[in-house]
Amino acid sequence: MDLSFNDKVGFINNASKQLENRLAEQNQKLHELMKRDVNEKSSSSHFDEGNRRGSTHNFEKHSSSESRPAPYSDSPKPVEYFRDETTGNWTATRGKF
Repeated sequence: MDLSFNDKVGFINNASKQLENRLAEQNQKLHELMKRDVNEKSSSSHFDEGNRRGSTHNFEKHSSSESRPAPYSDSPKPVEYFRDETTGNWTATRGKF
């Protein structure tokens, strides 16, 4: 079956629009995740700062092997998401495709 030029252009435009929509959805999801991550870190940092200010703990008693871990060292690594075309569900890739 041969498609006319206009049919081909329509097909390309439709595919382009679908890709734009998927990209917009992924950008929105990424924005929401980044905003949530910043809010979590911000509230956690504020809480830690308040605890340090009011603390009377003497840190000099501890050896260097007992030092506190760096802030957010146990934070989860960034996760990429993709949207399944058949189900429309978002899935975490965890570094693999």
